[in-house]
Amino acid sequence: MFLKSSQFFELNKKTSLQVPTPVLTSSLCLPLEAGGRSFFALGDFPRRVSIGDLLLKSGDLKVFSPINGIVSFDSSRNSLFLRIDGNLFPKFEFQKREYTFLELKTKLEEKGVVTFDFTVMPFYKLLEIFRGEEGSLIVLAPLTKDNFLNYKSKILEKLNVELQFFKSTLIKLFPKSQVLDFLTEQSPLIETTYPNGNPKYFLYKYCNQPLFSEIPTEKILYIGPETLYHILYALYYDIPFHERLLTITVINRRGLLEGETKVYKIKNGTNLSEFLSLIREKYNYRFFTINSFFEKQPVYEIGSDFIFDIYRHHALIICEEIFYKDQESICIDCNDCSYFCPVDANPRALLDKDKSLFQKDICLECGLCSVFCPAHIDFSTKISSLKEEMSFAIS
Repeated sequence: MFLKSSQFFELNKKTSLQVPTPVLTSSLCLPLEAGGRSFFALGDFPRRVSIGDLLLKSGDLKVFSPINGIVSFDSSRNSLFLRIDGNLFPKFEFQKREYTFLELKTKLEEKGVVTFDFTVMPFYKLLEIFRGEEGSLIVLAPLTKDNFLNYKSKILEKLNVELQFFKSTLIKLFPKSQVLDFLTEQSPLIETTYPNGNPKYFLYKYCNQPLFSEIPTEKILYIGPETLYHILYALYYDIPFHERLLTITVINRRGLLEGETKVYKIKNGTNLSEFLSLIREKYNYRFFTINSFFEKQPVYEIGSDFIFDIYRHHALIICEEIFYKDQESICIDCNDCSYFCPVDANPRALLDKDKSLFQKDICLECGLCSVFCPAHIDFSTKISSLKEEMSFAIS
């Protein structure tokens, strides 16, 4: 079952629903198998750890302790468990400093900062790929992919000085590159509507770039606001990537948003089952999904454990009912799929025997063709399958 919905939600301002604050329990869980990725546990167990101590690795990704306390290994559940017994809110002092390229890369690697603008990967890897040659771009973008959370305002309110230091560092390290700062310098008239936060679409719409099938990361260093938020804390406060802001949105059975979207800072490995069960007991909301209204996501029934993973989760969408099951009807030739496509990729052609008129190279895979199809045709899966077939044929 999958949640399908429209971007055109109304806000029910008269709601009596009050989203409770997720409570951090005394223990957290870090599975060694998560999201199709295997992690290796490092060090001896049990042992005392502090916030930022390295616990797990998966290739270049690092998982740090999100707490001060005791970590132990449970072989039966193949997970690390952390028990809190220290201060959860240590004070980190602002560190004013300049960075060489090597120092910048090393610091971001040590602190485990990742980019959320592409497939999750360590940010220092992007720095290694980016050449900074004549004609290259460094883009400080203002929008996240789903626009649930206004990171731009958070950065300008709390990290504006740090942003200017970082920007100055980039200019010194990459003097041949043009820096486009959409947080403080560029036109404020950036539409927050979906999918303007998609890096490919943002570059096309606001940076006069072509619609890339893959962004040439050797020529364009794209830094979205959530990625930038964690970069600034790592560089100037020495804070490792160990927690993430989580947005929680509630949708009632009529498809209305219940109240305002709530934002909470959640530590990696937090079990949200108690919080979700409270929502069910108090308001009888029975389902939730993760991350996006527009991309195909699994729908979960409230009641089982749900462990917050900072690499995979950034939003919870709690719903009273599933709006409809994943059942397709016959195409009625309304052409809404192509009409709502922001890049004119012509997804309607996917239903023809000859699919060559579908512009797969410029398709963003934003999911709007599936969202707006009145026949509930799953264009997203068709697009993914076609691209996988083409990729396999080329390889």
